[in-house]
Formats: sequence, structure tokens, C-alpha cells
Amino acid sequence: MGKGDKRTKKGKIIAKSYGNSRKHKTKTIYVAPVGEKKVAAAAAKKKVAAAKAEKKEAVAAVAAKEAEAVVEAKVETPVVEKKEKAPAVEKKEETPAVEQTAE
Repeated sequence: MGKGDKRTKKGKIIAKSYGNSRKHKTKTIYVAPVGEKKVAAAAAKKKVAAAKAEKKEAVAAVAAKEAEAVVEAKVETPVVEKKEKAPAVEKKEETPAVEQTAE
């Protein structure tokens, strides 16, 4: 039971692994009391709601400005009047004269 045995703490240290024989150190985490948690959560919700409302107002303002810019920038396209075509001149076809021979 020495350095090569992965089941012992010394073996775990050499193998640079963790497990039941060699556990990680636990970190200390601050846990807020229950009452403070609820107050903090409510305050956070209010902040999020206020931020969403501000964002909606900003988006609406930008959309209104863009709509105004589109209306101002709209250029009237010229209307082209269609000219009537002159009536087509019909060419008369010349029919070849039929020669009748007397029989």
C-alpha cells in the first residue's frame, strides 16, 4: 500500500486523481437568510421589469423616428403617360393576275 496504490490517499496524490480516499476541499458559500432572499428577489424582479419597460419605450421611439424618416424621404415617382401608337398602315397585297386562256 504505497505510492502505486490508487486506493490510498498517497496513491491518489501521486496519480493526481480524486475520489473517496482523497476528496476535494469544500468551498464556503454564503447563504442569505430566507427573508433577505425574498426581498432581494423582489428587487431584482423590479429592476428587470423597469429595464424591459425602458427598452420597449426606446424601441417604440426609434420605430417612430424611422417611420417619420421614411415618410419624409418618400419621393413621388413620375408618372409616364403612355403614348398611343399610330394606327398601323395596312399594306394591300397585290394579287397576281390570273390569265385565262381560251380553249
